[in-house]
Amino acid sequence: MTLCLSDDASIVRAMKRARHGAIDFHAARLPARLTTAAGYAGVEIGRTDPEVVVVATTIDGDSSDRVGVVYRLSIAGHAWVPDVAFDHDCESLSAATTDAGEPDAVRVSEEAAAAAAAALGLLAPHRVLVIAGGAAATERIAGAAATLGQRLLARYRSAAALADGPAHVTETVRMGGALAERLRLTATQRSRFLTAARSAAVRGGEVPSPVRDEEPDRPRTKEEAKRRLAELEERLREWQRGEP
Repeated sequence: MTLCLSDDASIVRAMKRARHGAIDFHAARLPARLTTAAGYAGVEIGRTDPEVVVVATTIDGDSSDRVGVVYRLSIAGHAWVPDVAFDHDCESLSAATTDAGEPDAVRVSEEAAAAAAAALGLLAPHRVLVIAGGAAATERIAGAAATLGQRLLARYRSAAALADGPAHVTETVRMGGALAERLRLTATQRSRFLTAARSAAVRGGEVPSPVRDEEPDRPRTKEEAKRRLAELEERLREWQRGEP
């Protein structure tokens, strides 16, 4: 899923028109003020769990129709660097929120910069894209956000598929994640459980039956959740190991 954020309402509307029918695409407007925008971006990332994030904005004082991809973003003396590892036809930009120490950088809003920084703080750099353009380039900015966002998503999914291994391993992780949600596991418990599930899938060559056949009901208490998790982990350790 691609999450697109912008501080400009016209860009958000244009992004929704330029989404090319993609159902895994969500565009939202950032609220005013730096801290509020950063918090909103963090909440939206947590709520939608996007695979990639695109932040789109305009360049302060630029009335042209230029559009660029930001390779370096400076906020209050701190640099944030998205990892743009694919070809594109846009200009390459360095962006900042103030003039201090960045004479060659274009100026962007604090809200957009804060949202981008929040995304880069929560996700890996190759999962975040920042696009900026002139005031006359609203449609082009939105089009670039949609097109390059989908390109970034495809690259991320391709890399993730190679890292995850065969389809049955990916399906095990997906089913295990849904099961972890039902069991209301903590982040530590979830990580431990998914590692065990993935290892069992690799060992057995299919989705492990302890994951596939686990009862769908949610636990009623924390004690029941812990008990079911312990039983699942034991069954995963023993699954497909055969007789000694």
